[in-house]
Amino acid sequence: MLWDPTQDAGKLRAEFCGGYYGPASGDVMAFLRLMDDFGRQIKVHVPMNGWRPQEITPPEFVAQGLALLNKAHGSTEDPVIRNRVEKLLVPLWHMQLSWPEKYALSMEDAPALLARFKQALKVNRITFSSEGGSSAGLLAEYDKRYSAKTP
Repeated sequence: MLWDPTQDAGKLRAEFCGGYYGPASGDVMAFLRLMDDFGRQIKVHVPMNGWRPQEITPPEFVAQGLALLNKAHGSTEDPVIRNRVEKLLVPLWHMQLSWPEKYALSMEDAPALLARFKQALKVNRITFSSEGGSSAGLLAEYDKRYSAKTP
């Protein structure tokens, strides 16, 4: 689009996803459509600073996103592609770990999810959870919340 803004954005998205996500691309594309639809439905102003995702993100969106991306993750054994899908899952996992009651994370399932979350951050060298916020602080908070349960 930078070289030629007259190109079809949907076609470019599909081409990128096909090459980057391989066999998982169909489900990733469905997730991106879900995000597009959600973005069009938001009727509140979302400030750049002070954004509180739990106030505008319905549990149905997170549940549908998790279902699509977990399906995408399971559609390949390629560790590179699976990791790419896990990077897309990180924000949804964050929602679940931060607000488990709202986003249907049981205390029994939290330790395994936290372990996957930590692994995805480590493998992808994700060190900030927000502008000015270290992921170390976030992980410490999660460890405290799920302390006795973390593997």
